[in-house]
Amino acid sequence: MSSFKYIAGLAALCLTTPHTFAQNTPAQQTSSSVYKLSDFIQFAPRTAKDLISNVPGFNIVEADQKRGLGQAGGNVLINGKRISTKSSSLQDILDQIPASNVIQIIVDDASYFNIPGLSGIIANIETQSTGFKTQWEWNPVFRNHRSASLSAAKMTMTGQKGPFDFNLSLENAASRNNSRGPEELRDNNGVLFERRDEYFHYDEDAPSISTFIGYESPTGNLGSLYINYEKEDWAFTEWSKRTPVNDTAYLHIFTESEQETIAEINADYEFEIAGGRLKLIGLHGIEESPYFNQIHTALNDTDFENGRAYTNTDTETESILRSEYSWSVDGNKDWQISAETAFNTLESNSLEYRQAVDNPKFEALENTATFDEVKEQRAELNITYGSPISSKINLQSSLGGEYSQITQTGTGESERSFFRPKGFLNLSYVPKDDLTFTTRLERQVGQLNFGDFIASRDIAEGNDNATNTDIVPEQSWKLMLEMTKQHGPYGSVTLVVSGEQVEDIVEQIPLDAFSEAPGNLDSAQRFEAEISGTFKFEPLGINGLKLDYQAAAYDSNLKDPLTNNDRRIGGQTMSDVEFDLRYDIPNTDWAIYGNYHRVRSTFDPRLNLNVREYNDIPFTKIILEHKDIFGMQAALGVRNLGNQEESLFKEIYVDRRDGPVKRTEYRTRRYEPYVTFSLRGEF
Repeated sequence: MSSFKYIAGLAALCLTTPHTFAQNTPAQQTSSSVYKLSDFIQFAPRTAKDLISNVPGFNIVEADQKRGLGQAGGNVLINGKRISTKSSSLQDILDQIPASNVIQIIVDDASYFNIPGLSGIIANIETQSTGFKTQWEWNPVFRNHRSASLSAAKMTMTGQKGPFDFNLSLENAASRNNSRGPEELRDNNGVLFERRDEYFHYDEDAPSISTFIGYESPTGNLGSLYINYEKEDWAFTEWSKRTPVNDTAYLHIFTESEQETIAEINADYEFEIAGGRLKLIGLHGIEESPYFNQIHTALNDTDFENGRAYTNTDTETESILRSEYSWSVDGNKDWQISAETAFNTLESNSLEYRQAVDNPKFEALENTATFDEVKEQRAELNITYGSPISSKINLQSSLGGEYSQITQTGTGESERSFFRPKGFLNLSYVPKDDLTFTTRLERQVGQLNFGDFIASRDIAEGNDNATNTDIVPEQSWKLMLEMTKQHGPYGSVTLVVSGEQVEDIVEQIPLDAFSEAPGNLDSAQRFEAEISGTFKFEPLGINGLKLDYQAAAYDSNLKDPLTNNDRRIGGQTMSDVEFDLRYDIPNTDWAIYGNYHRVRSTFDPRLNLNVREYNDIPFTKIILEHKDIFGMQAALGVRNLGNQEESLFKEIYVDRRDGPVKRTEYRTRRYEPYVTFSLRGEF
């Protein structure tokens, strides 16, 4: 059975099952579902994230990484306002809001909130700061063959003084990982010619500090200031004992690391003027990423081959100014004009090194130093209109465009400009209080990755990219259909299907007979079907038990730039299935919950190889939670219960993929089960 047939069958089951079980259910819910803090008592929530994660049938959708700030993204609002930051996720921000500050959560169709760009089902979290609170959590992890990871922790302080409320968050998102397993290399006849026994470990620490200050004047003017600073230091080392069938074994050591710094400041202010409301937004962000990798080969205890190393430092900046002026006509016809300008830069420095003969010291190689700079100046203008067509149908539409000028200097020199139209038409239909349909047709302009413009080296695998100064952002027409059905006490279900016709999609392309790089192809198609929801077992007599589920299938098609054959977009996820089963044991402070997650992806081709990473075994976990240990919440879990392995299959060709295969490589890495612990509290 194909993934799409599986999704269709599951959708039909979820849409009909509750009516089979319940012929005498209570009155249907209204189109707006309103949840109070008391509705979540059984989960002992600590943060707004805990609350929204337990809203029946609702899954947090992060805002797309669109160009600039653009119109609203994501599916969560806070006090009726969208979140305008690019360095923090919705989940990060919701995790900084104490649950006790939440008044209620309203879940409804996007048209209810009158915010341009929103579509589908939206949750609005209404909050009010009361006094000063400090929340903390500690999340150690224990793995086999590694010392315990004890430094993952977070503390958030919130408060309110007069017209101001504030939030200060300190966090270290630490991670430790390791795995081991074999790799086999075979020739084009399938004959084994080398075996590798590999072990790697990975260390990451990501300390961060962020603060938010909100302001509301007596006249209703609104302002906010958000500042975020974080360091992300990670290091990866792989030891590979390589044993050729007809030669002497040797040790190959590969190391890579990055010390990334991210900083962002953004502010907005909203006030009434000329019969409407004007919102001004400013954002400036900088990201510096010094990257290092190195290869060292030890032939025995005393002899080694000359090692190689490569360093690259990218410095990216983004500055955005945006204004939004909104007004209403006749009380229900909503208009907005928005204008945005942005200035983006990338500076990239790189240098290669090699060990001198019989000397472990690395020396810079001549003529390998590079400096590249990419700059973009961009402006966009949109006008948006929303209005009810009838008591059951709402319309929202937007029309606009963007102008962009890109300049590149260094290895490649170019200057070019282009105009891209954009906009959308969104219709929502609510035939009954418990049923909502949404249709959206959108003209989209994709995000640019300036790193794709610049040449890069891969000393571990030899997958180098040349400079390509001709990349333009992809454009697409996307049609999306969404249906949400409330099933009263049983929960709810949402079904989404979409199709997309893409122009100028970025894929790996040949530049000439010897080099390749990311570049644009004329066209491609993308398709998606997803079902998600919650099933509660209380009506069946099992209090405290609920199942959250999400299953998605993806497909795509393009013409391969080398073979001219039809294939999927490289590295695309083909299916993603996840189930969460939670049981809050009645009349106790105990809960137990489990998770099943399975993702399948397609091949990711380059011109000389095909590579696919996959997991034959799903990821599973089980967690036991106590909600009140001297006022704290504790959870003990075992993850990767099924001993999931990460596999990689690679086909390497003599020249390019339109010719004969030279060899294949197959690798398996075992991660083993590991133990997690979480302790949360407040004062």
